[in-house]
Amino acid sequence: MTEQYTIADALGLFLTGATSDGGSQPDPNLSLGNFRSSIREDQIGFFLNRSIPGIIIERISGANGGGLGLLETAGGGSCRWTAPDDTPGVAVTIADGETKMLQSGGDAAKYIVISRNTTASLIGSATVNMVSVFNNAVGFANVPSGEAASRLRCIAFKNVNAADGITNLKVWLGTLGTQQVSDSGQLGASGAGTIETSGTFTDWPATGFCRITTAADSLREIVYYSSRTNTVLTVPAAGRGLLDSIAAAGAADDKLDAVPGVKIAAEAPSSDHFSMPENEYDTDEVSGLSWSTGITAAGGLDVGSLVAGEMVGIWFQMEVVEGRTASPLMEDILEWSFDISAKSLSNKSAGQYRIADDTLERYELFRGVDEEPDLDGEPYETFTTLPHITDAEPDAKTFFVLRRRNEFNLSCLNIQSWSVKLDADSNVVLPDPAGPQNVNIAPAAGATGYVTAQYLYGDSDEDAATHWLVYFTDDGADPDPDVDEPVVVTMSKRNGMANLKWTSSAADNEDTLKVIVRTRVVSGEESADSTNTDIHSCTASDEGPDEPTGRAFLGHAAEVM
Repeated sequence: MTEQYTIADALGLFLTGATSDGGSQPDPNLSLGNFRSSIREDQIGFFLNRSIPGIIIERISGANGGGLGLLETAGGGSCRWTAPDDTPGVAVTIADGETKMLQSGGDAAKYIVISRNTTASLIGSATVNMVSVFNNAVGFANVPSGEAASRLRCIAFKNVNAADGITNLKVWLGTLGTQQVSDSGQLGASGAGTIETSGTFTDWPATGFCRITTAADSLREIVYYSSRTNTVLTVPAAGRGLLDSIAAAGAADDKLDAVPGVKIAAEAPSSDHFSMPENEYDTDEVSGLSWSTGITAAGGLDVGSLVAGEMVGIWFQMEVVEGRTASPLMEDILEWSFDISAKSLSNKSAGQYRIADDTLERYELFRGVDEEPDLDGEPYETFTTLPHITDAEPDAKTFFVLRRRNEFNLSCLNIQSWSVKLDADSNVVLPDPAGPQNVNIAPAAGATGYVTAQYLYGDSDEDAATHWLVYFTDDGADPDPDVDEPVVVTMSKRNGMANLKWTSSAADNEDTLKVIVRTRVVSGEESADSTNTDIHSCTASDEGPDEPTGRAFLGHAAEVM
């Protein structure tokens, strides 16, 4: 089928928290029971690298997963959908004003719902970049620094099909990494400890929750790990016996799964009304529900059937462990399956959030002496306010890179350094400016030499060169900047470039003319020169041109020299 509200799209996910069934309540943070909202839960986020004029994407199923999908026109007013790493689906004709569901070729649950609002021909394609959503109802809001209170959310699952019933509806939590076995080390009966595997935790979150089950698939314990290596999970004392589990000594054949730090429960509405906590922390209001931390269809919530128009509330309760490690990315995944019209379908919704730690907010200064700083190492200094005074190395050039880290342990990744050069007495020495580009000497009228060069500078470069240095000889000898006195020419700058145009004194016909062009920065009584040593030459001619020709330089307009 291609109609919306059928097959996989028959089960709609909606926010709650409205004051009447189907009322408008768009805030995921207020999705706390009461009545179903008209606003759908975002199963997955998306943005378009390009679009199809006249086509609007209404929603995308979470089963598509992350990555790039392709929505394309297929002629005759039709479109088709290809989910990431899947085959193209059947082309569906859509008229102006219609809304249709397009399914990918390999999985009916990987669908997209689109509307058309034009009578013009449909042309082109849209690359759809799908990503998990931050701070939707499944993902909760970010956890403030120091908070250790459990939170609630509620989503309404509604059969929006006009006639067909949904059966065998099951809901469970998705896993966040590859299952491992605790064959190299286990937790004791209580307290802090570690869990070790001969496998690898490389695709697990950096910090999060671990579900420990016996070899016979019975739940042993759910714990929080504050950090991990490729083979070891570190569990603090406060991370034991979570989500209604009880701390227990582990075994070498225990199975380990990375899981969201939530439990879920189903609630049938009464007159379209769900439980109504006073706020997201009022867990007592829903304490009588049957909670599950199952990670399979068989071990999760068995909701059963929903006739056309019927709904069920799915509650989430987040476990917030005191002293949790700050994290820029925590993820919750909710999965479900159901049968409709003799088809069995599976889908999912993911949400992300962050955990704050205000003590992490700081500036990080990286330092290198006579070389760029090692940005993969520890910072040289950390501090919380600016300006800040630091030290530079005497008789050396010291490079600095400043970064800022926020409360979610995210650091900016700038790599641009600045430098300070000191002499042996710790006096500031101006850094050497960059050398010139496109240096050339050409024979000019009367056996003179015509020297041109370019210098590129940045508007914010405080150490940009201010003068040209021209070292010139007409006797065939190489110019020597250590001995010869240069001709100093003040730079004329415009739009990021300075151009040198300098004519030498007359030489004899067929003399060899040589030149070295350098740049100089002058600041007060201090100066510094570029260090380039390349020599350019030509042969003097009595018949040299009166006006040298123009040349074009990459990125800049041609200029007559």
